[in-house]
Amino acid sequence: MKQSVHISGSPSSIKENSSLGFSDCQAICRNNCSCTACNTVFTNGIGC
Repeated sequence: MKQSVHISGSPSSIKENSSLGFSDCQAICRNNCSCTACNTVFTNGIGC
């Protein structure tokens, strides 16, 4: 199954911290009403 993603607007970082893991990023996003999605910054799964 092929998936595609469309992002409108300009992406921004909610928390620039290279020591945070994906679950930390999710928790930050859940507590921020204007956050609609989150992801890690680095390919090794860390950073918000």
